[in-house]
Amino acid sequence: MIQPIKQFRVTRLTISGFKGYADQKTFQFGGMNVISGHMGVGKSSIADAIAFAITGVGFYAGAKIDYLYHQDTRDLLVELEFEDESGKLRTLARHRKDDKMDITLDGVRIGQGDLTTMFGERDLFLSMFNPQYFINVLGSKGRNLLERYLPEVPKAEVLAQLSDQTRALLEKQEFLSAEAYSKQLREQVTDIEKDMVYIQGQIDLHASQQKEQAQELMEAQVRHTQLQERIGELERKRTTGFDGNSMIDRLADLYARYEELQRENPVIADTANLDLQIHAAAEKLARRKADAYQSKYAAALAQAQERIHRLSMEFKRTKHIHDGLTAGVQCPMCRQTITEQTLPQVKGEFAASLRRIQAEGCQLTAQCKEVQEFLSSFGRTILPPEKPSLRNSAANVNRRLNRRRNGEISTSKSLSACTARSRAPSWTGNAVCSARRKSRN
Repeated sequence: MIQPIKQFRVTRLTISGFKGYADQKTFQFGGMNVISGHMGVGKSSIADAIAFAITGVGFYAGAKIDYLYHQDTRDLLVELEFEDESGKLRTLARHRKDDKMDITLDGVRIGQGDLTTMFGERDLFLSMFNPQYFINVLGSKGRNLLERYLPEVPKAEVLAQLSDQTRALLEKQEFLSAEAYSKQLREQVTDIEKDMVYIQGQIDLHASQQKEQAQELMEAQVRHTQLQERIGELERKRTTGFDGNSMIDRLADLYARYEELQRENPVIADTANLDLQIHAAAEKLARRKADAYQSKYAAALAQAQERIHRLSMEFKRTKHIHDGLTAGVQCPMCRQTITEQTLPQVKGEFAASLRRIQAEGCQLTAQCKEVQEFLSSFGRTILPPEKPSLRNSAANVNRRLNRRRNGEISTSKSLSACTARSRAPSWTGNAVCSARRKSRN
């Protein structure tokens, strides 16, 4: 039965096909051994071979062990002879060929679990055999390894090793274990570090804002100086060439002239009647402009466009019904259930309706386009020309009214002239309208 061993001493190591050793090589060990040599001669291979024989992995462990093969062979053998605590020599051999592993102890085949019972678990053996494995490979996991194998130290013994100040702080603390209290302290340290980071961020932000505000203040001072200079420049321009005494004299002259005009009391002609005539002429002119010619095709065109719109809606509805026709559904027109036999006939009828709607729509669209092109060549809305009599009368009335107000002619003469012009016949407008009507006819 496999029993754990408390101590052992390696006395001999034989390897072949292992790393840099292609042929069989045997090393003898005594009480104290020193392995020296140049780089690349195989010093670390001896440590890898001892670790491989006991744990199945190299000196630094690792998930893959193919790097332990010699480059020219896939047949690897490590034989380790050691002396246990009773002084008995024992031989441990590990043979690996391709992916098959064989382990024997004193000629008896065993498994890796038996070696774990004898030498301890892999992490524990490699940590004692190679301290760098415990530091660099296990890292934070090494704490769990120590907790499993080191005995628990009572709280009293821990406090006895501390200073009086630290002991006074910890004696009042209630915690289940040193691990729990350490975790609590680590959390507090983490919170303090977060607060420190936040406070440092606030300090940096405040410093950045102070720098920006100082820059803005400097720019504002520069703008203030520029505005002060501009104000002084404008003030100099405002007062340059200004003679206040001459302006006072000029104001006195204007007051005197105003009082003189008030004493003269000029007679202003009554133009109310003339204003009424101008207003009437303007209204008549506006009515003439509002008389627009409406084409006889406008109503028919609007009806055709409305019909095209209705056909478009009917086409979409029929197309939706046609696409949704399948066997087993109810026809939306006749309310009868469609079967596999009647489906082609029903679809054909809806397809014929679609073709009829499309043909009618295309025909109406072409007709509308033709009418629109015809109307575009002559204009959609034809306005009759303005009568020169109205236009001339309004212009003459305004002109003579202005002249009358300026004292050039009398009011009675202006009214008579305007009335005579407004009554004069105008043959130009009638001729043009006749010509347009003949061209349309």
